[in-house]
Amino acid sequence: MTYAKNQNITYTSFEKVSTIAEDLSTYTADFVYNPDDARAKMTVKNNGVPFFARTYIGGSYIKEWLNGVEKDYTFVGGDAYSAPVVIESSGTTKTPYFLLRDYLGNITHVANNNGSLKYEYSYDACSVKLGFCKCSETKT
Repeated sequence: MTYAKNQNITYTSFEKVSTIAEDLSTYTADFVYNPDDARAKMTVKNNGVPFFARTYIGGSYIKEWLNGVEKDYTFVGGDAYSAPVVIESSGTTKTPYFLLRDYLGNITHVANNNGSLKYEYSYDACSVKLGFCKCSETKT
């Protein structure tokens, strides 16, 4: 994928992002909001064909679709910004993950129920994510 230098962003009448498109790229992201101005759905397209979508229901539930595979995320003990646990559901399989956060509330680690790290995230001083890696690929 080639990263564009410019993004074209359109906004709704209530100043929420409606569409993001990148120059030199075939990817676009479209956003839909509910009557409370909260994000309700995001769809990412490549050449106009949807391949990724997320539906946000309340603050504690996300339904995700990626190339035909559907997953549900239920946040337990809070919303997506405060919950200590998320349950990932795919078909009949339900997997709990523990969300470890820094003092600003950013997720720094995602661990499974036996304590093994699935993801580790790092941020700069302004809470901008620096990147992430699957721990199994980077541990030495």
